[in-house]
Amino acid sequence: MPAQDDKRENQQKKFLSLTESHKRDQKYDCLWNNKAKIELKTRQVGKSCTTKRRVTENTLKEWEDVFWVISEYKKDKPDTIDGNTILLFPEHLSDWRKKTLDGLKKGTDKQLGYNDINYLKGPNEIIEKVKKQVHKNDPHIGLKFINMGIVIKDSKHFNEVMEKYYKEKPNDKSR
Repeated sequence: MPAQDDKRENQQKKFLSLTESHKRDQKYDCLWNNKAKIELKTRQVGKSCTTKRRVTENTLKEWEDVFWVISEYKKDKPDTIDGNTILLFPEHLSDWRKKTLDGLKKGTDKQLGYNDINYLKGPNEIIEKVKKQVHKNDPHIGLKFINMGIVIKDSKHFNEVMEKYYKEKPNDKSR
């Protein structure tokens, strides 16, 4: 992760009063109240949001219960978060995950999809190696999905929104 991304991520944590640090390869960036998995991302104002390099079917499953916090920075000030901070609940991105999985299944003219694996013949261990190569490289979360989120005013507002979410969704799997 570039240094400026670390800077922005630290600003996000401070803005939201999230103190937990995380290991580089952890599957999410931090926890809220030891319950909600939070993925912290930033984007240039008005642009889509990047995700990660090798997104697979397993990645999408891991993200089913993750809350996304997307903060904005201006093009001329990439080290500083100074736009909106938007909270996306796991269900806000369910259609995005489905669309991304559909793309992984179909593949492209130049890249295998999971459906293509069914046509391969050969030893199972080779087929499994090929299957592990199926991925999307940094699929973006589009504005359509980002605009579904809640603009967070400050850490108090963030905590209120999260507490309300947990009260209204007692059986949600993201707990």
